[in-house]
Amino acid sequence: MKKVKKTLVLFIICWIAASMFANDFIDAAKANDIDRFELLVKKSRKIEGSDSTGINVQLSLVYFSDENFERACEVLTKKNFDFNKHIDSGVTLLYALVYSLSVNKVQTLLKYRVDVNKKVNDIYPIQATQFSTYMFHTKQKLNLADFEKAAEIEKMLLEHGSVKNEYITTSLFWFGNFLFCNYYIIDGINRFRPKSKQHLIAPQFLNLPEYFFHFYVEGRDVAAMECDKLPQMYAKYGIEAEFERCNDKSQILQKLQETKDSPDMYFVFLSTSYNPIAPYQWVVLGSIKNTGDRLSETDVFTCQNPETHFTFVEFQIKDISEIILVKVLSF
Repeated sequence: MKKVKKTLVLFIICWIAASMFANDFIDAAKANDIDRFELLVKKSRKIEGSDSTGINVQLSLVYFSDENFERACEVLTKKNFDFNKHIDSGVTLLYALVYSLSVNKVQTLLKYRVDVNKKVNDIYPIQATQFSTYMFHTKQKLNLADFEKAAEIEKMLLEHGSVKNEYITTSLFWFGNFLFCNYYIIDGINRFRPKSKQHLIAPQFLNLPEYFFHFYVEGRDVAAMECDKLPQMYAKYGIEAEFERCNDKSQILQKLQETKDSPDMYFVFLSTSYNPIAPYQWVVLGSIKNTGDRLSETDVFTCQNPETHFTFVEFQIKDISEIILVKVLSF
């Protein structure tokens, strides 16, 4: 019995040590501190593990600048580092770099032994280029530079043996999309009602042609939600609400502060275009981790429906590129 206890204690100590060890690498990467990172690598025999959020050493490399990413890859390959190792949700370093259109980092990573056809929940890395050019709502301005970056990455992946980029449909049940944010809010308001007065609601009930604008892009049928139809959508479930959209980076913090200070009932959903790992997410704002009266750009916030691949991501207010404020007047 004593031997079993000693073995268990030793295992726990080793596990804690490994976790702390991984944190050192991850913290250095997040701080873009390449000198510290290189020193840690040179002193280490084995480099692996993840932190409390679930991000591993591999994925943390996305936080490096292009130049420092190249230096990190050079020093890691001397330790036979496995660049293909994924986190629990299946996301690999290559997938994250393709998803975020990190052209230079993808080019660097492809110099090393990396599996260009390793799927993440049935999606090939090359298909992740599609999210960056997807139009979620009709008032969204697509960045033409993103199309060029996506094409450049697609070409590189094909040259390294990737499968062809087959079009994928964005499912209602892929959290992190614009429609699901509205479902989540409508359903949340609905739950404030007595059970006898609650509406029957499901995501597919909102997936109606009248709420979408259809158009073609490169021969593909694309459907974007019409923002002007949101009041109609909410009214169908007995909710009267006002909507305010803001994509001015200089005003987003102030808008959130005003919402926080308001006595009115608000819901907020937003896009995270400035996040280095998950820039194409639409999520519902949960809570903001702030103990003071004033919000700041570095405040961390939780979100209610991140895309299932990216639940580990720590979002900050500075990551927000667009918000839609939903002021509930009656329900």
